Amino acid sequence: MRSSRRIRSVALCTLALGLVGAGLTATTGSASALTQTTLAFDDLGPSTGGTHMVDGYGGFNWNNTNWYSMSLASAPDNTYLALSGNATSIFRTGGVDFNFNGADVWSRRGLDANGVFYYVLHHDGALVYDGRNDPNGKMRFTGLSTTFVPNYAGPVDSVAVVFAQGGGDWDHLALDNFRFTDIAPVDVTTTVAPTTTVAPAPVPAPAPAPLTYKLTIKTTGKGSVAVSRTGNTFVAGTVLTLTATPAIGAIWNGWTGDVTSSARTITVVMDKSMTVQANFK
Repeated sequence: MRSSRRIRSVALCTLALGLVGAGLTATTGSASALTQTTLAFDDLGPSTGGTHMVDGYGGFNWNNTNWYSMSLASAPDNTYLALSGNATSIFRTGGVDFNFNGADVWSRRGLDANGVFYYVLHHDGALVYDGRNDPNGKMRFTGLSTTFVPNYAGPVDSVAVVFAQGGGDWDHLALDNFRFTDIAPVDVTTTVAPTTTVAPAPVPAPAPAPLTYKLTIKTTGKGSVAVSRTGNTFVAGTVLTLTATPAIGAIWNGWTGDVTSSARTITVVMDKSMTVQANFK
């Protein structure tokens, strides 16, 4: 990697630091913050030519990125990250969200550097902070290292550095003292509500069978009796019409039994079992 390389045609580059997405199980519950961690990179040792970052350092996966650890010959104990080529995603190991607390940035070209850049933060696929929409969220290269802090304090799973449209010396970006705070998931005890046994609704008793009464009709002599309804058993309260008709040569002689009448046609109300007799002579 050559520090003198200058590219102006690239409009956008991203440094994304995020969680490993595969195989994660979401934890429901509150969370408590741990102590802030600062990745200073000095323990990686001096490297004036640049050494490609390897997976696992600081709890991130670096193998597929274009970030290199680098130091100046004049300051071999101060190691930082240098970008070479297009930046690619850096995934967090461990499967937890974190709070991003900023980092120190500068240009390895010094005062001659060109570029305005921003932080862009995501969480669960949603954009939660875009420095392009924050008046205090952008920064221009200077000759000095400057701490750049986003105006956002919530959990993130992706951090990106985005350069302004029109290009910039993004391949001269240097980054040091990356600050973050893990968010520790807290186990949640699930309270199971007691089971409530609901008594089945009572089955209503079957309606009682309707009260019925029997009508018995007898005759003496020669003649017949016609009833307004068929059958001989009737529901209580049924009104019946009985008509007696003498045979040819016979004479009507009246009703006897539970009903006494000389009329040939009578009306009876079935409020009890009855026996009536039609008499002919």
